[in-house]
Amino acid sequence: MSEPVPHRLPEPTPDSEAERKMQFLFARRKRGVTNKRVLAAMERIDRGLFLRGLFAERAYEDMPLPIA
Repeated sequence: MSEPVPHRLPEPTPDSEAERKMQFLFARRKRGVTNKRVLAAMERIDRGLFLRGLFAERAYEDMPLPIA
């Protein structure tokens, strides 16, 4: 029997990662985040830097994530 392969998300391509980030930021604006400095910081900083392992791949999903 073959060993089970752990479920992993495919590595995001640069285009899809940028698209996910823009969708995430747009959703924040729709939810009422209007402070330009906050939005600018969210655009500049990669949220994945605050997450570990597989969670980093989910940095721009609209869900609670544990921070490092």
